[in-house]
Amino acid sequence: MKNSPKTYIWLAVLLIALLVGIGVYLFMKPAEVKTTGKADFDLNYSNWLNELNDNAGDTAAQRYQTKKVRLQAAVESVPNAVDTAQIFVLSSPENFVVQAAFHASLKKELAGILPGDSLDLLCSCSITMPDPEMDLLGSETYIQLTRCNALNWVKSGNN
Repeated sequence: MKNSPKTYIWLAVLLIALLVGIGVYLFMKPAEVKTTGKADFDLNYSNWLNELNDNAGDTAAQRYQTKKVRLQAAVESVPNAVDTAQIFVLSSPENFVVQAAFHASLKKELAGILPGDSLDLLCSCSITMPDPEMDLLGSETYIQLTRCNALNWVKSGNN
């Protein structure tokens, strides 16, 4: 039994329709804007900052670089939101600046967060340690928590 050219044409049309369908799905699928899954490190926030502060070199910072971290921290301030991200500055010692950045699409979900509120976060971590050679007063460790996902939000009693 020979296959007719018509059969091959129908198979080609079916294959093209399948490929177009997959392409449309991938194009319409929303981008992943928050960290999901299991954390690489489940951290006690103050102990973590102490570890980074006590560590003379960058080894502690390198350990957490680009890893998923889960932590609970209080919001220190809520800077004016920009178009690309909703950013919260977390409470930290004087020589640390810790920012948690959320995608702008989560703005409604995070509306109403005020200083003093506590957030349980799952984020991707990036740490910039001060240069030990410079040893300038005011050298700060910058911790950027990106693609954050607020797992829990506890409002402070002041609200």
